[in-house]
Amino acid sequence: KNGAAAPPKKPGSASKTPAGSTKADAASAKSAKEFPLNINVGIMGHVDSGKTSLVKALSQTLSTAALDKHPQAQERGITIDLGFSAFKVPMPPHLREACAAGGYATEELQFTLVDCPGHASLIRTIIGGAQIIDMMVLVVDCVKGIQTQTAECLVIGEITTDDLVIVLNKIDALPEAEREERLAKTEKKIRAQLATSKFRDAPVARAAAVVGGEKVAAVVSRDGESTSSGAAPTESSNSGPEHWGLKEVVSLITTTAKMPRRDVDGPFFFAIDHCFSIRGQGTVVTGTCLRGRAKTNTVVELPQLGVEKKIKSMQMFRKPVKQIACGDRAGMCLAQLDASLVERGIVADAGTVPLVSTAIAVVRKIRFFRRPCQTGTKFHVTVGHATTLAEATFFGHREEGGPKRNAGSPYDAAKEYCYQDELEPTVEAMAEREALVASADSRGGSSSSKKRAVWTDDDMVPQYALLRFDAKVRCQADALVVGSRLDGDDASPQCRIAFRGRLVAHLSEKDLESRVRIFKLKEKCGVAARLDAPIAVATGSSSSRPRRLHREVIGKDLFAKETNMQRFAGLKLQAETGEVGTLVGGFGKSGKFKVSFDAGTALRPNGKLFLRYKRYLFSPHTKDMHQDDDCVVDAPPAAPREDTTNNTTTNGTSSSPSVTTTSSSSKADPAPRRPSDDAGGPVPAKKQPAVDKATTNGAPAVEARAKAAAADKQKPQNGRANGVEPAAEAPAEDKPVVLTGRVERLKGDPLPNGRYAVVIAEGFFVQEDDQRPHVGAVVRGANDECGRFAGAFGKAGKSKVDFSDDSDDATSGTTLQVGDALYLHATRRSSSGSVAGPHKGAAS
Repeated sequence: KNGAAAPPKKPGSASKTPAGSTKADAASAKSAKEFPLNINVGIMGHVDSGKTSLVKALSQTLSTAALDKHPQAQERGITIDLGFSAFKVPMPPHLREACAAGGYATEELQFTLVDCPGHASLIRTIIGGAQIIDMMVLVVDCVKGIQTQTAECLVIGEITTDDLVIVLNKIDALPEAEREERLAKTEKKIRAQLATSKFRDAPVARAAAVVGGEKVAAVVSRDGESTSSGAAPTESSNSGPEHWGLKEVVSLITTTAKMPRRDVDGPFFFAIDHCFSIRGQGTVVTGTCLRGRAKTNTVVELPQLGVEKKIKSMQMFRKPVKQIACGDRAGMCLAQLDASLVERGIVADAGTVPLVSTAIAVVRKIRFFRRPCQTGTKFHVTVGHATTLAEATFFGHREEGGPKRNAGSPYDAAKEYCYQDELEPTVEAMAEREALVASADSRGGSSSSKKRAVWTDDDMVPQYALLRFDAKVRCQADALVVGSRLDGDDASPQCRIAFRGRLVAHLSEKDLESRVRIFKLKEKCGVAARLDAPIAVATGSSSSRPRRLHREVIGKDLFAKETNMQRFAGLKLQAETGEVGTLVGGFGKSGKFKVSFDAGTALRPNGKLFLRYKRYLFSPHTKDMHQDDDCVVDAPPAAPREDTTNNTTTNGTSSSPSVTTTSSSSKADPAPRRPSDDAGGPVPAKKQPAVDKATTNGAPAVEARAKAAAADKQKPQNGRANGVEPAAEAPAEDKPVVLTGRVERLKGDPLPNGRYAVVIAEGFFVQEDDQRPHVGAVVRGANDECGRFAGAFGKAGKSKVDFSDDSDDATSGTTLQVGDALYLHATRRSSSGSVAGPHKGAAS
């Protein structure tokens, strides 16, 4: 009954028993069968929402760290550290079979309640505590509804668990005549807030942890026991305060609970959350077993201290046990350990927890984090209970324009990865979300429903982060990682949790060169200054004339005058018409160069030549230029235009040898187009450094040109082509495109809910653009809120965006701030390349 592994033995007999003996195995099996499955439940919510009162009302057994026993917590009247307590219920039918198969007792199920702080300044403790939970209870003050830390706790919950129960607490504070109506309204608002999360179908219970005031339930008796009788949670007790709704809370927790995954075969890993000494016994460390198992008289290591100690005895909620396993909450008595040296820490099998200074994690950006996660930024990174600063470098696979949904595959040190300026969501996720918005629009849904299209963190692209810690940390090889920006104002309503993920590799600084191959894909642009005499090349069709191509091109504006061209001989250059040539060497002394095209090129005078190459971040020769297949645009260009240097066009009229400019509706776009092309014409020859800087982001810019080339190839060629009169012009096809801008100001006074109905945006257009075709288009903010484009504002290219919502006063308006990003969803006319008007730079 007391959970002991076996009847008492003679002193020293346990150590003499062989590890593989039948008696030892039988004792372990008996201990497992006699102790129930333990499920760790995180109790989270905004400060003063009644979390500790609810924990006290539910608990049957208290640990040595429960119900705010810390003197400072009692002085401040808030929870400042993790608290632990437990209660048991009859085994629910849906878990009975799984518990029997796992070797647990099938009569009862135990829930360990992890009471987490709610104050914003204690976010490190909250994140650390969340990493040990199996499910979560979110406590919401029914009078105040969703508050700042409530939302942050939801983010933490999404990171750590799939199972949530919501408790609307303090229902006794509502007038009885209005109670049902106000509770229904509060629950509706919570549902709307959760509509974009994986907890949108979470069950909701209504309760009053203590009728008449929560401070009554926060009192702890002098002997350290709860004022409750230790019986199962009930609605009220003759010896304690009155409670409402506890049966419903317990019922929802029990039915929502699932069989947790337990790694009992891995190396022992125990996260310490409290430590104290007992005179004559030793030092007791309490915590949660996160992996493996341990028995009494086993020698374990405290990696932070570099010492090994023997486990003298163990208890689980005041009951002696001989063995603990993954998921168990326990206390271990260690011999000859100074308690003052341990506060938070680790107990593990010797040699299994390395000291990490540099690591690689596969990560996802938290969609509620509104600031950019930029490479080179220092984040507060939490690994286990430890939080330390770490500089992040983000990178991913280079597949069709950058990291894709499958980028979470195991890290391979032999592979190359593409450098990223920042973490990004998937293109697919944004496209799917906008499709949902459009679907809601077509059904005539309210603007509130349009704003709440489902888009979860699972839609975010998994990318890699190289983390270089300021202080070395001890952690498991696959530890959960949470990156935050905690350097701002605690009172700010903005989410501070930036990304989450898991470690996939431990490194040292000396490993970076050999085990981390991160490259930047860079690009330089020159122009064709002179072409050799054209040669006629048959097209394969008897009805068309031969094409005139050039074998050699003299280029300029790519190198400085004093450059030693022999260093670059052999590099590949790609013409804007798609052909790839080889740089032979210099031509003269003015920085010009010669390029040879074995198969010929349709490039014309002043046509563009692109030099693309890789530079590796951790290469000892940082200036080296590397080329491979990634440095060539794979998509074929539009059909090369015939050379016009013979002064004759296809209709026989005279033409100048120089390149003529035609309207976009009467010519095919050249294949690889640069972002600066769409912004208003050819790149000025003397602005080469600026061009290079604009394209150092690597793959996205190059792949954008590849996609543009592929799209251009599908466009009908207007006008005459190869001397054949075209058929009737194909109708223009609308293609979606996203214009990027930012909030320039918040217009007018805030609404009663604190939001703003209208914002002024800049960056979508320039002064000359016609904005009228975009009126009514969807505009999405960086915080995922959607509004409608209302038209131009003034004559400087600024725009007005309306976020008002007449159907729901609570969600009407926006919480965007000045400087936040905005995305206007417009359409591009495929026949002309224009974006519902003359402006094309924003579309690019």
